[in-house]
Amino acid sequence: DMPQVIGWDLAATLIPARETSGDFYDVFHLQGEALGILVADVVDKGVAAALFMVLAWSLIREGAERYPADPEKIFDLVNEKLLSIMDNLVFVSAFLGVLDPCSGSLTYANAGHPPPWLCRATGGLEPLVLTGIPLGIDTGNIWQRGETHLDAGDVLVLYTDGIIEACDQSDQLYGKERLKQCIQQEASSGAPGIQRAILTDVMQFLDGNPPQDDVALMVIKRNPDVA
Repeated sequence: DMPQVIGWDLAATLIPARETSGDFYDVFHLQGEALGILVADVVDKGVAAALFMVLAWSLIREGAERYPADPEKIFDLVNEKLLSIMDNLVFVSAFLGVLDPCSGSLTYANAGHPPPWLCRATGGLEPLVLTGIPLGIDTGNIWQRGETHLDAGDVLVLYTDGIIEACDQSDQLYGKERLKQCIQQEASSGAPGIQRAILTDVMQFLDGNPPQDDVALMVIKRNPDVA
């Protein structure tokens, strides 16, 4: 279940391509009122990816206890431990944010993950771009800190590449542009409604065929001010 946060609306779902998934998401409490927001994707699918997912998730949660306000430091720690355990055998892309629900400030690091879209209440879209490479590839990498702010009515959409790389029978990709259009069209809805609209649009694009890859989707909306 997603946390209940005053002034915010949250929704998330996971659709595995097989019985198990290498995609994962998490929303968890940090020091004070802060929330950790995580969406990640392990390369490959199936049981092996799912097992690595559990390892990566547990290391990220462990790192968050040590550096609760510094997602870039969490990635440094996780990368070091993954390499010591797996020795470049598999890697994971991840977006990790630290949200202050009171102020709306969001500090984040993006390790090679599809950039989440921040849809402003005014209609503009901003990508939360990469701040480093995926975790588990190489030593000596540095992940930069990104910062932004969610105002009343703003929507943050986090996802894995199973959405934008969904492929129809003509080998056409769903793509970023179609996702952006769907977000903007549905931004006035609540988080569950936006999530449903995106998933419905993807399934319509696939014309009844199942997704070829795991899909994780999270929508976070700061509730509009009520006069």
